[in-house]
Amino acid sequence: MTAYAFGLFVLLGWALGDIFGGLSSRKIGAFKTSFLVSVFGILIFLPKFASESSMLSELTPWLLGLNIILSLFWTTGNVILNVGMTTAYPSIVASIGMSFAGVVVILNSIVFDNAVGFLQWCAIALIALGVILTGIDIRRNEVEGKKLIRSIILGLSSMICWALYYTFIKPVADAVGWFLPLYIAIAVSTLATWIGSRQKNAFDFKSIPLLTILFCFLSAFLLRSSDFILNWSIKENFVDVVAPLGGASPVLFAILSFFVFKERLKALQILGVLLVLTGIVTLAFVS
Repeated sequence: MTAYAFGLFVLLGWALGDIFGGLSSRKIGAFKTSFLVSVFGILIFLPKFASESSMLSELTPWLLGLNIILSLFWTTGNVILNVGMTTAYPSIVASIGMSFAGVVVILNSIVFDNAVGFLQWCAIALIALGVILTGIDIRRNEVEGKKLIRSIILGLSSMICWALYYTFIKPVADAVGWFLPLYIAIAVSTLATWIGSRQKNAFDFKSIPLLTILFCFLSAFLLRSSDFILNWSIKENFVDVVAPLGGASPVLFAILSFFVFKERLKALQILGVLLVLTGIVTLAFVS
């Protein structure tokens, strides 16, 4: 029962966390949202970091450097997702971005010599077909066409960034456990998005509405808690329940985004999103 409760939390946490992040991005922009979400993530899990900080001595300079570089990819994926919430079709950007697990499976088979099963290949093929269908442009005006192309490019970019992080972070996690690598990623994200906000002359946080700050806090709490619960479930052997339930979160996000962001997708784009989501959920169950 505990495993199912945690799995349900991850399912809701990832979907609602991205919804809250999208709402904030539409108010204050992608960089400000990413910065505030990172700051809240640092603060919320600071007590856990204090208890785990002794493990930092296990990080060699090479592992720390790898963690920092991969954290920049992770941060870039998050910022791109938030950009997509404001300038593209959120369900397409998020569905494609969240299909990074398929790329992770392929990269693991190449880099770490992990075998890929038949059902995994079928799930990956579904994701690829869905991505192709979302890009088919039928009777769209020029504005809609550009927005569609932008959605696919942003989705693929975030997918690649997250796939690189979750594939190559394995040596760091093997050395110091599941918590520190992600906490370091959040710290790097805080610095990177702070710099990005300054470069865009968007570092005025005084006028941010309290409701938007609340959205950022909820996004940080839900997303990072879900990340940590999934990693904890691996250690406690609950991952066979938690991962498939969490893997279904893009489905809930896509459903919510149609209502929250009032998207206007054509039939082929909806079919493409559904195929991508089917592939994601299938991959979560068979991996």
